[in-house]
Amino acid sequence: MSVFGGLIGALVAFACTAAILQPATSNLSPVTRALVLSILLGLSLLLGLMTGSAVGRRSRVPDSRIRMFSALAAAVCGGILGGALFAGLSASYVRDYAPWPSGTFDLILAILAFPILGALGLCLGAITGFGVGALSGLVLAVVVPKRR
Repeated sequence: MSVFGGLIGALVAFACTAAILQPATSNLSPVTRALVLSILLGLSLLLGLMTGSAVGRRSRVPDSRIRMFSALAAAVCGGILGGALFAGLSASYVRDYAPWPSGTFDLILAILAFPILGALGLCLGAITGFGVGALSGLVLAVVVPKRR
């Protein structure tokens, strides 16, 4: 079950990330777009595989509280993906379109923008991941039989 759950988790994370990244990277240069897509989609596959396999393994354990575990695991996965997505897209758009800051104050603001946008992405990704994980945990609680 853990391998199957890992593949399902990787597919869900990949599909959600690809649905966000395809339109979001359409204005980037071809080289930057290919780099951003490959890094972030690879990260989504890896994180989805790990999260899905952990949830799939945990779903077979009796009294595992699978609904809460699934929601929290997906929230962590979504938070990491959201933070990487916001920071990666911000860096790639700044690289393609913005000139290097000339003053010290502008440089400080530019450096501070990346962690702030990454934190925003982490929060939004965690909220979204929690919802997806809670729904998948409800499905797993009903569908997967428990071992005795």
